[in-house]
Amino acid sequence: MGVIKSFKSKTIYLDTAPFIYLIEEHPLYHVVISKIFEAHARGEFLFITSVLTLSEVFAQPYFKRKPGISEKYEFILTETDNLLLLDFQLKEAKKAAELKSKYKLAMPDAIHLATAIENKADFFLTNDKALTKINSLEIILLSNV
Repeated sequence: MGVIKSFKSKTIYLDTAPFIYLIEEHPLYHVVISKIFEAHARGEFLFITSVLTLSEVFAQPYFKRKPGISEKYEFILTETDNLLLLDFQLKEAKKAAELKSKYKLAMPDAIHLATAIENKADFFLTNDKALTKINSLEIILLSNV
């Protein structure tokens, strides 16, 4: 997995999808995201994400009344070593507005990207092809890993 080698000693922003693929064992992406999380657990790189991720991953378990799944998400997002859960601040708000306007993004995507950019992420790990048009950050699609 060449992507893991390129992540060495870097900061990787995780979009919401990688957490969903890991926790809910997505048939196509669970293996690859598990390997990335294993390398992360060995301390090879730092993960960051926004508190927005919590809201996004909680939505379906709340809707489907599956509190056990939301507890797994909360644990991984709040108790994983070398994973920083970042608050959304004024600088991210301004950058999100700029990105939304420039690239015609949905606000959640703009917030994620702004948080990654403003917190100096080296890579943005997602599976959202629409985000590959962003040129101020290296976007890595799980489907290409």
